[in-house]
Amino acid sequence: MALLGNGLLGIWHDVEVSDNADLSDFHNWYRTEHFPERLRVPGFMRGRRYQSVDSNPRFSALYETENLATLASNVYREQLDNPTLCSQRNLARFRNTNRTAFNIEYSAGFGVGGALAVISIVPMNSKRNLLKSWCTEDALPNILHDTGIIGAHLCISDPVITKVDSVEAQIRDAPDQIADWAILIESRDQKTLSDAITKDFSMEECRNNGAQTASITQHRLMHCASAGEASNFSL
Repeated sequence: MALLGNGLLGIWHDVEVSDNADLSDFHNWYRTEHFPERLRVPGFMRGRRYQSVDSNPRFSALYETENLATLASNVYREQLDNPTLCSQRNLARFRNTNRTAFNIEYSAGFGVGGALAVISIVPMNSKRNLLKSWCTEDALPNILHDTGIIGAHLCISDPVITKVDSVEAQIRDAPDQIADWAILIESRDQKTLSDAITKDFSMEECRNNGAQTASITQHRLMHCASAGEASNFSL
C-alpha cells in the first residue's frame, strides 16, 4: 500500500496576501511549527504539502493516518482547540478552505511522486457501487501499469469525522467545505501525469461509470515528512 494507514486528512486552501507581505511567514510556520506539531499526534504517519500548478486553491496538505479514529482522538482535538499564536495568525489567512477526513478504500504503488492529480468526484447515489468497483477493479489498477505512475488511491469522505467544531475552524474566515470522493494519482512529473490521466482516467470515463460530477486539479510536491522525522525535529 502506497499510502500509510487507512485514514487521510486532506486540506486545500488559498492564502490571503497583503500588498506589503509575502508568504515567508506562512511557509516558515508550516515548516517549523504546524507540520511537526501535527505529525507528533499519535496515529499521524506522514504529511505532504503541495502547491497547485493549474488552479485554485493554491495550497494543499495531506496527512496519512493509521485510521479515521486518529482524526477523532483527544490528542488531535486538543491541538485543534489550542492553536498557538503563530497558528492563529496564519489560520486567519486561510481562504476557500476544504478540509475533509477520508477513509482509504484503495491504495497501491511505491513511494511518493513529485506530481499529484486530484480527481474530485460526486457519485450518483444509484451508482455508488458501480463507480467504486470501476475505480478499484479497473481504472486504478490499469493506470498503475503506466510506467510513469507511482501511486493511485481512492479516498471516500467521512462527514461525521470531518465535521469538528473547533477553535481552529472558527478562526478561518468561512466554514470549511467538505469533499465527497477523491482519487489521487501520483507521478514523477506533470506531463507524464497529464498524459496518463487523459489516456486512462478521463472525466468522460468517470461520468460514464457513475460519477455525477468530476473535476481534476494538478499539484507539485513541496514538502514530505514522516512522523519519525517530526519527533526528532527541532531548530
